[in-house]
Amino acid sequence: YEGDLVPVWDNKIKSTYEENTFYPVRANVDDKGNVYILAREYDEPLKAFKFGKPQFNYLMIAYTENGEQENPFDLDLKGRYIVDLSFRVMDDGSIVCGGFYSENYGGGYKGVCFFSADPKTGSITQEGYNEFSAAELSEFMSERRAEKGKEIYNFDLSDLILRDDGGLVMVGEYYNVVVTTRTSNGKTYTTYTYYYNSLLVVSVSPDLSIDWLKVVPKRQVTRNDGGYYSSYAMMVKGENIYVLFNDNDENLNKLSSDDKLKNYDGKRSVVSLVTISSDGSLKKSLLLENKEEGFILRPKICEQATDDDMIIYGELRNKYKVGKLTF
Repeated sequence: YEGDLVPVWDNKIKSTYEENTFYPVRANVDDKGNVYILAREYDEPLKAFKFGKPQFNYLMIAYTENGEQENPFDLDLKGRYIVDLSFRVMDDGSIVCGGFYSENYGGGYKGVCFFSADPKTGSITQEGYNEFSAAELSEFMSERRAEKGKEIYNFDLSDLILRDDGGLVMVGEYYNVVVTTRTSNGKTYTTYTYYYNSLLVVSVSPDLSIDWLKVVPKRQVTRNDGGYYSSYAMMVKGENIYVLFNDNDENLNKLSSDDKLKNYDGKRSVVSLVTISSDGSLKKSLLLENKEEGFILRPKICEQATDDDMIIYGELRNKYKVGKLTF
């Protein structure tokens, strides 16, 4: 569609992939109406996870010429398994992918990977990977485990930012759900505990070297709410990245991965603002107090609207507020 919702083209495309082994992950549309789909193609129908065996490969499909032309191409690191991947469409029509890989398909992060592709030909023009150093891994684990080259687990790649020089900034969030079940007096009770914890921020230069890796400490553990008020919102302006999230007010001066954080669970709730500079330095400040505002921020719904503005949304019981933040 054009800006006034006038249809540009429509087309019914019959997929050549098996329904029970093909899983679209992300999609994007460029200014010319070309459609790009990043997908996982599983080796077999989705079944229980098998540790040590890669269950899927990533592929990109570009639909051009009003959907008449289909160009699929594989994204493969040859012996290393891509765990998480995202992509952006550049102004020149090329595609840039960034993500994390593992040496043994178990869901961990061993390092970063990168692809650049020409969707018109379906060819990979650049690819590579870079393993995390022991110093970088020590931000998440003990030095002993880092020296052994252990992988980072339970992070989801949530944002991919293109740098002006052709590099990338990747943002991952610690996410996990623990399900516990107990039986009492003949009744079964199930508890879902949602963990939305620290952020992993990695800046990668155009030559695929890691400029810096930082941890934004965050602890959000809640039960039976789907993480309704958890996670974060992000704003990019110039060379700075701004991250907003609900926090415990005792954490305002805590920015080191070694700091013991108080949990955000809806009580003593404030919104923290962390500024990430281009050199990886972090600055944390109080943005607002949810109690004084009469609502609790819903970070998952907040969105950057312009180069300077973010639309924020909060609610509490049957009341809600919408506002604009200008940076």
